Amino acid sequence: MRIAAPGTHKDYGVNGAKDCPERVENNDEAVFWNNSSTRISDIKDGTSNTFLMLENIHSGCHRDSPPPSFRAVYGSNPFFWVNHGSQGYVIYAETNYGADGDYRINDKNVLHATRGAKSDHPKGVNTVLCDGSVHFVGNTIDFNVYKGLFTRAGGEDVRLP
Repeated sequence: MRIAAPGTHKDYGVNGAKDCPERVENNDEAVFWNNSSTRISDIKDGTSNTFLMLENIHSGCHRDSPPPSFRAVYGSNPFFWVNHGSQGYVIYAETNYGADGDYRINDKNVLHATRGAKSDHPKGVNTVLCDGSVHFVGNTIDFNVYKGLFTRAGGEDVRLP
């Protein structure tokens, strides 16, 4: 395991579906979670209908962060060079650990803003699906469609608009 330099962050995170994927040993929605070993065959909703990674710029905050002027430096934590098990996930909602609710694209008002998909693009974020294709997803995507694209085997009939 490589340790990231202090203060380093990146602009993307992996699909953790909802809540705190680092705190579970089996996640029936996400592609990634603590000690996951997801295989392509586990993505029952189709690799072209499931997020792999999403953009997450350096404009988030942590719940216990210093004042807002300092919070602006935080983005998604370094996933591939891990300092802690909770790093590098993008989720669509948090309900178990803080009851923050839905994390919509580019919503800067959630308490755990490092977990929601966001970018410097005013109208959406770049994403990578499990089939390797890259797509721009708009802020106005229907939330049920957005949520369905996070699940790997939820049975939703969703497609990117």
